[in-house]
Amino acid sequence: MRIATDLPEAFRRNVAAAFPAGAAWLDSLPGLLAECEERWQLRIGPPFDLSYSYTASATAADRDDLVVKLAVPGPELSSEIKALQLY
Repeated sequence: MRIATDLPEAFRRNVAAAFPAGAAWLDSLPGLLAECEERWQLRIGPPFDLSYSYTASATAADRDDLVVKLAVPGPELSSEIKALQLY
């Protein structure tokens, strides 16, 4: 995996300004990505254009292509998770 250590400055500013816990979340992001790879046996690729969430292509152990999205925990993320569960 390419650990996210060189995040775009605009993404860093967006996250830090929009979320009270944004700066701490950005610091924890490399570890979160590594945890995702290990937990779900993924290979996470380079990120897409980032705005407020970290999104990247990934490949599962069975070779399925998918997208990984990580975001600062909060009400909006909880709503997104619920919506995806309904799909």
